[in-house]
Amino acid sequence: MTDERPPQDASEPDSEALSKTSPPATPIDEAATTSEPAMTSEPTRTMSDSTPPSDTPPSYVPPPVPPPVVPPPDVPPPVAWSAPAAVVAPGRRTILAAAAGILLLAGGISGILLGLLIAVVGGTVISNLNFDQLGYFPDLGGADPGAVAGGVTVFVGVIIAVYSLAYLLAGIGVLRSSNSGRVLGIVVGIISGLIWLGGAKNAGQIPEASGALGLGAFSIVMLALHVYIVAALVFFWRTRTSTA
Repeated sequence: MTDERPPQDASEPDSEALSKTSPPATPIDEAATTSEPAMTSEPTRTMSDSTPPSDTPPSYVPPPVPPPVVPPPDVPPPVAWSAPAAVVAPGRRTILAAAAGILLLAGGISGILLGLLIAVVGGTVISNLNFDQLGYFPDLGGADPGAVAGGVTVFVGVIIAVYSLAYLLAGIGVLRSSNSGRVLGIVVGIISGLIWLGGAKNAGQIPEASGALGLGAFSIVMLALHVYIVAALVFFWRTRTSTA
């Protein structure tokens, strides 16, 4: 191998020669080269301009406005819990009271029928009797003794019928568990009991009279029935009350 060396007399190309051979710079290239420093310096100028100087006073910031105060809604006070009130159920009418009502109802119906019978039939029969044959009668001021006796009989029959109507109303009220019917039954039972007690005493005082024994026994039975009516309505009206 042999080393190839350039000739000794060959010299490096001269810079002048290179400059002569290179093309001339165009105006566009010059403008581009001159504009690059300006572009690089523009951001620096903008940042320096946006930063306020240190001696500038701070801007005024208004204080925060608190929201309006809204009053709380009206809340009812708490109610303490309490146990519900016990419901008191009234007692029912007893069987003894119902039996007393049936007796009052039966006495009212029979009394009304008896009173009408006495007023209509008895008054007519007695007014047609010949009182001259029955003995001496006091002076009635010229009035017919038969008419007077018939009128008295009719009056007694009406009184019995009206009084028996109280029996009927009391019996209906007791069977319907009405307190007013109960009170009326007690009043009727007491009054009638006293009447039958007097009848029993009067029957015992005349033992020689015909039918006095039967009248006394009947009066005692009726007195016992009225005592039962009063006792049942006073002491055995209703059963005991219950709470639910």
